[in-house]
Amino acid sequence: WGYHRDHDRWMQACGTWGSAGVRMLNPPSVIGWNSDKSYLSRLAETGVAIPPTVWVEGASQADVDAAFDQFGTEVVIVKPRVSGGAWKTRRLSRGDLLEDAPEGPAMIQPYLPSIETAGETSLLFFGGRLSHAVNKLPVAGDFRIQTQFGGQYRALPEAPAGALGLAEQTLAGIDEDLLYARIDMAQGPGGEWLLMEAELIE
Repeated sequence: WGYHRDHDRWMQACGTWGSAGVRMLNPPSVIGWNSDKSYLSRLAETGVAIPPTVWVEGASQADVDAAFDQFGTEVVIVKPRVSGGAWKTRRLSRGDLLEDAPEGPAMIQPYLPSIETAGETSLLFFGGRLSHAVNKLPVAGDFRIQTQFGGQYRALPEAPAGALGLAEQTLAGIDEDLLYARIDMAQGPGGEWLLMEAELIE
């Protein structure tokens, strides 16, 4: 664990496992491409709904300032394309300075206020079948739902209908033989479900 802190080594490892024919589920090729969140743009091309996203090679203040106008929002999220556990993820309001910017390729998205009120919903699949659904809510005033930041997790009795539909569409777009998949999503301004991440590694 911690591939985002040494991504070159991670990709070398995935290549080695693949070349050696090591039988892994999920396959080495999958856990390689899944470590870079640019896969979201490829899924979006198949029709999977994701938040509006600007992809940049290195996040700058100018990129952030332009994103506010492009998205028509007052708050944005800036995060590395290779990240885990909200590592180097920043929430910025219009006029804020981008400090300790992510190094390398990054992504900028409008902030989804529903994360503070409704949290994120994760659907976990094993062998392509839904196992369980979890709601993850940040502490008041925060946007990071991870437990290390105080996030609270609770099991849901069933997957919300729209969330399940998006998750199944996501898995169809990935079209790989997967042992494990965790599909994370949140609700957009109109209540629509948006894919935040398809976690195929952990």
